[in-house]
Order: sequence, then C-alpha cells, then structure tokens
Amino acid sequence: MKSNPLTPEKKHRHSIRLLAEAITYRTPLPVTKVILYNHDNPYPVCPRCVRSMEREYMSFCDRCGQKLNWDLFEHATIRRPGYKRESESYVTECTK
Repeated sequence: MKSNPLTPEKKHRHSIRLLAEAITYRTPLPVTKVILYNHDNPYPVCPRCVRSMEREYMSFCDRCGQKLNWDLFEHATIRRPGYKRESESYVTECTK
C-alpha cells in the first residue's frame, strides 16, 4: 500500500478549514427550542448538535462545545417527542 502524504498545499487548506470551523463554535447561537419529555422538566436543545442539554443557561453546550446565547430562550418552541405539532412557546406553556 502506498502512503499518500499531505502536500504543503493540502495541509494549509486543512488548517484553514479547521480554523474556520473553530471560529464558528465561538460565535454564540441562540437557544430557541426545548424538548419536553412526558410533561416533565423542559430540556433546552443545542442549536448546533440538536441534542438536549441537562441544564439551562450554560455558556457552552456540554456535548459539542458551541457557545450559546440565551436571549431568546423565554420564547423557545417546545418539541414533544411523538407529537407532530410544536407548541407556541416556552413561556406560554409554563404559565398554563
């Protein structure tokens, strides 16, 4: 088998791609969705990896490292597994 070493140009392109990807994780993305399992506590959803997070108002997603913005969280859309429609907002649902 032949080994295919990276040329300096390919290494440079790869480094730039990794750097650009790292910068996107530093830009805060708004948390706008919540998952509600069995009418239990709501779990916020990471906007990048789309996984539920265990706690609210963390600076970064504990799974993928995305920086989070919680400004729109009070108006987050509720998603219930097994339901086809999403609820109006987190605030509306919690005040009922």
